[in-house]
Amino acid sequence: MKGQHAAPQNPKIKHLSLQQHKEQHDGPKSPDMKSQLAYWKKQLDGVSELDLPTDSVRPAVRSWRLDTASTLLPREFTNRLQAIAAQNGATLFHLQLAACAILLHRYSGSTNVAVCTPTAVRNWVIVRNDLSGNPSFGKFLGQVRDTAVEAQQNQDLPFEVLLRELAPERDASRNSLFKVGFSHQPSLTPIPSHSPGQTFDLHFSTVEDAEGWRAACHYSTDLFSRDSADRMLGHFKRLLEDIAEHPSAPIDQLEILTAEEQSRLLGEWKGVTTAYPQEATIGELFQETARLYPEHVALRCGDHSLTYFQLHAEASQLALQLLEAGVAPGDFIAISSRPSPEMIVGFLGTLLAGGCCVPIDPDYPADRFALQLEDCGAAIGLATAGCEGCYPPGWKGTLIPIPATCQATALAELPQISVTPEHPAHLLFTSGSTGRPKGVLLRHRGVVRLVRNQNFMVITPDDVFLQAAPASFDASLLEIWGPLLNGGRLVLPTDGPGIGAIATAVREHGVTTLWLTSGLFQLVMDESPASLKGLRHLLSGGDVLSPPHVRRALETLPDTRLINGYGPTENTTFTTCHTITLADLEKPSIPIGKPIANTTVYLLDGRLRPVPVGVAGELFAGGDGLAIGYHGAPELTAEKFIHHPEFGRLYRTGDFCRRTADGTIAFLGRGDYQVKVRGFRIELGEIETLLASHPQVRQAKVAVRGESAETKRILAWVIAHQAGSVQEIDLIKFLAARLPAFMRPDAIAIVESFPLNANGKIQVAALPDPVRGRLEAAAMSAAPPLGETEEQLAGIWRELLGMAEINRHDDFFALGGNSLMALRMFFRINREFGKSLPLATLLQHPTIESLAGVLRSSVQENAVEAPPIPGKGNVVTLKRGGHDTPLFCIHGGDGGVLYYRSLGALMPPEIPLHAIESLELGHSGSIESCSIEETAAGYIRGLRAVQPHGPYRLAGYSFGGVVALEMAFQLSRDGQAVEFVGLFDTHNPAVPARNYTMAERLFVFWQQNSGVPVWRRLKRVCARLSEGIRTNRRVKAEIKAAQRSGPAEPYSDLRRVQVRQDNWRAMQVYQPPAYQGRITLFKASGISDKLERPADYGWSGLASGGLDVVLVPGEHLTLFAPENIATLAQALTDSLVQADQSSVRNRQISGNSTTSSILRR
Repeated sequence: MKGQHAAPQNPKIKHLSLQQHKEQHDGPKSPDMKSQLAYWKKQLDGVSELDLPTDSVRPAVRSWRLDTASTLLPREFTNRLQAIAAQNGATLFHLQLAACAILLHRYSGSTNVAVCTPTAVRNWVIVRNDLSGNPSFGKFLGQVRDTAVEAQQNQDLPFEVLLRELAPERDASRNSLFKVGFSHQPSLTPIPSHSPGQTFDLHFSTVEDAEGWRAACHYSTDLFSRDSADRMLGHFKRLLEDIAEHPSAPIDQLEILTAEEQSRLLGEWKGVTTAYPQEATIGELFQETARLYPEHVALRCGDHSLTYFQLHAEASQLALQLLEAGVAPGDFIAISSRPSPEMIVGFLGTLLAGGCCVPIDPDYPADRFALQLEDCGAAIGLATAGCEGCYPPGWKGTLIPIPATCQATALAELPQISVTPEHPAHLLFTSGSTGRPKGVLLRHRGVVRLVRNQNFMVITPDDVFLQAAPASFDASLLEIWGPLLNGGRLVLPTDGPGIGAIATAVREHGVTTLWLTSGLFQLVMDESPASLKGLRHLLSGGDVLSPPHVRRALETLPDTRLINGYGPTENTTFTTCHTITLADLEKPSIPIGKPIANTTVYLLDGRLRPVPVGVAGELFAGGDGLAIGYHGAPELTAEKFIHHPEFGRLYRTGDFCRRTADGTIAFLGRGDYQVKVRGFRIELGEIETLLASHPQVRQAKVAVRGESAETKRILAWVIAHQAGSVQEIDLIKFLAARLPAFMRPDAIAIVESFPLNANGKIQVAALPDPVRGRLEAAAMSAAPPLGETEEQLAGIWRELLGMAEINRHDDFFALGGNSLMALRMFFRINREFGKSLPLATLLQHPTIESLAGVLRSSVQENAVEAPPIPGKGNVVTLKRGGHDTPLFCIHGGDGGVLYYRSLGALMPPEIPLHAIESLELGHSGSIESCSIEETAAGYIRGLRAVQPHGPYRLAGYSFGGVVALEMAFQLSRDGQAVEFVGLFDTHNPAVPARNYTMAERLFVFWQQNSGVPVWRRLKRVCARLSEGIRTNRRVKAEIKAAQRSGPAEPYSDLRRVQVRQDNWRAMQVYQPPAYQGRITLFKASGISDKLERPADYGWSGLASGGLDVVLVPGEHLTLFAPENIATLAQALTDSLVQADQSSVRNRQISGNSTTSSILRR
């Protein structure tokens, strides 16, 4: 049932005493804290986040939207569980936590499951569970109990300290150490509030009430749907039921699927059966079709056509010739031909004679052609005109030329052939990981089940198919036998399957059914989608389909049925199909659908058990389409074609998929080293093996990069035996002689070494992109600066950025530009162009081209959206956002705001972000000194021009924090609601800091480096002293120059110092008033070795509504540095959420029904 209970509290800042905060800031000092830190470091060593299935793609920044589903666990049932727990020396909490871990193990496939759970001291601890080895539930319960007890014994170490010590990679879209929480609440025992960053993707809870225990799943709506939450709860409850029935069973035997779900997964969803001629061969069905439609055109190629009677006659004559040559049922017949009527005659003649078709592309390199010919062991080969020379000179077989068509006038009488539907019909080679292609042996029955009485499309005698796939590719089986076994027409392109040839065939030959690889499909949709009008069925597959191209097809071809076809060659072309609709474009990927008729599909886990809806499993295919196996490879056949004790013979595809709520299957990705590029399945190992066989190559690595079928590229990297001994062009030529075009890398980079991880494995992601280097070079030469203004600007950029070349479309920030460089650039612009632009102009015009346009404009373009505040500042829109309450950030001491740009990029998209920059920075006149109160009043005028009424959100860095607090005071005094005030490492100017003595500074710095060897500490102390002396001299010189000189030029370093000094003087005389609201201080965790400040920076006594102190990484001057900005953005988002909740509660208490913001839209 769906519960009505509220979700757990959203992220809430822990209210720390000053002593607690000092301990968090300084790090663990006591022996007990150090011992606990050591425990957690050991306990969490190597922990990795769970890969849980989600319904939606994780957003760049989490929004904290939550919802809850719940179900009742009756008292009688939980009493049984409590008894089982007691028998194992555990509690009901331990048992339910163990069940939660097992559920997560089954969902993620991981045997290392970390779950966060609360403690009695209002903290959270992580219980790490080892599920490897399939222990009994009783044994696993004991492990969970012991681990939980240990965690409770080490519960005093604050999470923030642990986070800082472990320094995990921070990501604004997720939690740092874990994704899942579990809480157990007997009666009304309170659960601690969340600490920053501790709202989970999933939080399971069990709460005792009068009827028993209520199990709840609190979930992020960014990631999960209500249906998924209900299913997870159902699985949790079913797991507990099975534990109650089988408390000693191995954990992997415990059932999580409900009876209803099992019925669907193993019933209707596994596949349907239809009546089709399953006892007939391809040859028999063609003969039957030819007798039914003798005068129908069966085949057309250019101006040349054959009726069914003519095609039957030609094929029967060739079949007779093959029989006379000694062909026996199942013998392999090699066929070398380009698309032509004679090629089709070769296929039909081979099948009528009882043989098996082995198409080998005549355009393959000679070595690969010879290799496939050798592997199949064909004693007879067929060839059309011009392809006879493809057979190697040393081949011992018999070559039979296929004569030109239109010569046979009568059917040849063929003897009775003992061929059954179980005999092989086609041997198709696919890429092999050992360096040799593997031959997949396909039955007659598999092909017949593909094209007769199917449920993915109806094929009629009126249908016209175009053969766009190579004959050696399994899609050609549908293209050829789809029409020829149903009385339809097959059209062969005369100039290959290019866009023009496809368009011509559709237009001139009335093609109704077309199969395109996903790459070719996207190309046609880009170039000429309207050329496919008239199609009844457009099938595509071989790789993930691009939603934008699918949308174009649906909009351009409204009368065409668009089908996504999925399947490995080992299951005869198609395993599943899906008719695509516009609704599919809203899904993470285009579904691959449901099993086609007479095919079975199971999604199984590592122990070959069906996985629940929504959970990833490997796709296993069965049914009448299964191949006989791999020719000449019994071990590989046994490995890939398994015998399942319940489901019979299955092929393991290596593809990982999951089912949606209606049984539709979504493709997730490959589980091995096999990929699909441009519609072809490729074993990257085969390419690596060949590259490594080059005499000058010591080691090779091959990978695929690119997300869509259109952008996927095969890339290779090699290490040469000797530097300079081989070039990329040598390797390209080497592979061209040995691999077909679709398997050759798009680029090859020669590198000195491969980057390795701690386990010695190659870090593919760290390898340089050879394609990108080419593209960047081409783009650079293609878009140089144009005109005198752009050239002049480019010259400034080159000097500032240290780059030799600048593209007129390059983004200043993307090239590495920062706020300090921007100041210097605008100083140069003022000096060289005589124009003083607002610094924020760069935010709207970050390229040479657009910035030059501003400079050339006769009327200076205003880069801001609010009018200037007289004498003080500009309101700059950094991010438009949605309809949420905007956040206004005040500039720091030097007046600039560009550093807020990165903050905005990492915050939730709903929140508009504005900044107020100082106009004084861009002026050249005397600085108009103002008090903090006057500055705040002026900035409020600009703020209210953008947002006339509250509630307001304000923040500021350093000096800006003081101004933001004064603005909040003035707004509140005037009756305006202020929802949030954030201070970025801002101290109370009325509470002076104490300068450390030199001895104290040395001691503090020495302690900061306590974990470093003594000799290195001494070296660092010397470097710090030297740095301090240089900095002191520089600052004194800057201040002296600022005081001695007149007004400096706009945006110059001296002007920046003058603005900073004027703001500093205003702070020294400012006495902050008591503020009735709440203040959030984002405090740099880097400890100063120069000044001693109060732990609260002096704000506690002025924050009547309370002070939240949030530790963030970095020092005062590096708070917004790239390595720290993501964490700051996450902490700021957490605090805004908390402020929003408090504001909503206050409005509800006062009867105000104002719509809430971030979490409730």
